[in-house]
Parts: sequence; structure tokens; C-alpha cells
Amino acid sequence: MSGIGGIVRFEDDEPVLDLEQLLAALHWRGPDRQDSWRDGEIALCHSCLFLDSPSHDAKQPAVGDGVSVVADASLHNAEELRQSLGATRGVSQAEILRLGYIRWGGQGLLVRIRGEFALAAWDQRTRTLLLARDPMGIRPLFVARSGNEVGFASEPAALVRSTVRNPRLDPVAVCQVLMFGAVHDASRSIYADVRRVPPAHSLTIRANGESSHRFWDIDSAQVSDGLPDHPPTAMRDLIFAAVGDRLLDRPIGMRASGGLDSSTVACTADMTLEKREVPPVRVHGAVWADRPGFEDEAGWAALLMEREGVTSEHVQHFIAPPPGSQAAADRRAAAWRSDGVARSGNEFRVPRSAHRTGRGPTDDAGAMARSQTNYFRAMAHGRA
Repeated sequence: MSGIGGIVRFEDDEPVLDLEQLLAALHWRGPDRQDSWRDGEIALCHSCLFLDSPSHDAKQPAVGDGVSVVADASLHNAEELRQSLGATRGVSQAEILRLGYIRWGGQGLLVRIRGEFALAAWDQRTRTLLLARDPMGIRPLFVARSGNEVGFASEPAALVRSTVRNPRLDPVAVCQVLMFGAVHDASRSIYADVRRVPPAHSLTIRANGESSHRFWDIDSAQVSDGLPDHPPTAMRDLIFAAVGDRLLDRPIGMRASGGLDSSTVACTADMTLEKREVPPVRVHGAVWADRPGFEDEAGWAALLMEREGVTSEHVQHFIAPPPGSQAAADRRAAAWRSDGVARSGNEFRVPRSAHRTGRGPTDDAGAMARSQTNYFRAMAHGRA
């Protein structure tokens, strides 16, 4: 997880200078290092959470040959792309994306990526900004345009504090949040002035306009007509390939409820790491201290993991904090949506910045930042 952002000023002699507000809003996504780069009409920034992987933790943006790329990405086929591009071993993922953009063009690059990503590529040669998200929309990306200025960021709050001068709530999005708990429209955010880049889409922005392109879709006819001879074996192979692509060769921690989905992923990850001679997965199940009658998830997780040969000593109990404690407040604040809405039970809060006080997110957002950052950091190191 990291945060990206940027501002482009088309047809404006005034250079982009101030990224402080944008970076401040992204700090919780990447508190370990914040980098920025400016060149006349374009400014890009990256907020990094260290994952002990040089290809993930390298300084961004990647700049050269008239193309600059900043990305929140985990490329599962990074080595395959690197070899196709003839790049040196150990090159960063952002640099792979930059080289791929130059070699194949924007759309040619996007169809070759396997993984999760939100990326921005600025092409100085054509004065074009390309924004894109992975097919499942795992990594967030938002955009706002105000006259000749275009801003983009991993979170709408960053744009409200930089590009959008007088933010307005989107009444349709507000209704969706109140009815469904989140903004369901793939291109909306809680703010009328901020759009979401939809999953599997790219947005090409120029001074005189923009165009959207869907670079990936499910071909339902191909799926129904192309079933393998032995579906269970094929499904097992796909699960192992998908989980294996996402694992780094180091100990990991993960949350498991004892249900089918999380247990499948946990067991697959553990077997994969065992083959790589990496210490086993640390599985964490919740014990709901504030919810009498709820099942002890850790007990079910331990039972299922033991049946797959994972010893129960590697299943840790996460004790959910009691009501009224600071830890409980942090856990409630961690329900913050990327749409810019904090949820606490049946109560929804919009950041003060939506009311144009200029002070940024609410206290809930600050608590969320501390809670989520510490949680992700601990998970990355197997300590959550």
C-alpha cells in the first residue's frame, strides 16, 4: 500500500509548486518516505510504506526519455515484464512501468500487466496524462479537473485539499452511502467535483479534453465454452498460482475467520511458503470481546489450519477491544472509506474539509490513519 498524487496545469505559464497539502493527506498511506518531482506544468508525488522489497520501496516517480510514472502497484509478473523489456535485474516496478509505456504505449502496457495497480504516466512528448486502475479496482485512484488544472490522488481527501477549491457533496453518492454503506457507482465519489477512475479503465487527459478506455473485461462466452477437462484440478492450480504470485519470500501474517475463503488462502500460502523454505504463515483470528454470542474466529481458524498440517501455535488470537476503549475507537475509525466517509456503527461522517474549513479530515480520520498504518505495517512483517 502506498499513496500517489499529482497536478498538471495545461496552458498555464505558472509552474506547479505546492504539493504539501496533497502529500499531507496521503501521509498515512505511506509514512516511511514521501517523494515529489516537479517539471514546469507537472508535479508528481509518492508516499511510501516500506515492505522490505527494493522493487516496491524504490524512490518515485520514475523519470526519463520524456515519460514520468508514479504508481501504487504490486506487479505479479514484474520479472516477466523486466525480461521482455531487457531491463537490469533489481529495477523498480515504477521503472518497469515507465519502460513498458515507452516500448508498448499506454494501452499496450496495461494489457500486459498482471497484478494490482493505480498508475499515472505523464508523457511530455505529447503532453498527455494517462491514469489507470487494475481490472478489479483493488488500488484506488481519483481525479478532479478545475479549469486547466487536473489533479489525481489515491484518496479524494487529497484532491479536496489541493485541486478542488469549493468541494460539494454528490447527493446520489450520499444516498448510496446511507443505503448500502459505500458509493456503488464505479465513477463517483462522495464529492461531486471528484471522480473515481473505474476498475479496468484508463483515462487519457489532454489540454483540450479527455477520453476513457476499458482495457479489460470478462468474456462470458469464452468462460462458459472453455471449461477445462477436470475443473477441480484447474481451480486448485489457479488458486495456487494466484496466491503464489502475491507472496514475497518472507514470513507473513494474515487475518482468517475460519471460513472457506480466508482458510483457503491461508492454507495455500502456508504450503507455498513451505516449498520455498520460508517460515509458516502467522494466522490471526478475532475474539469479539464486545459482541457476546459471536463465534471465536481463532478457534475455527486453528481447527482448519491443523487439518491442513499447520500447527495451532501459529494461530494467534486477536482480542477485539472492549467498547469505550481507545482501541475500539481506532477500530471504528478504521472503517474509513476511500470514498471519504468514516463509518461508526450506523453513523456516517464526512470530513470537515467537505465543509471547506481547510483543516482536513476529522479526528476519526486521524485515528484511522494511525490504526490502519500500524496494522498494515504489522501484517507486512507478520506481527499483526
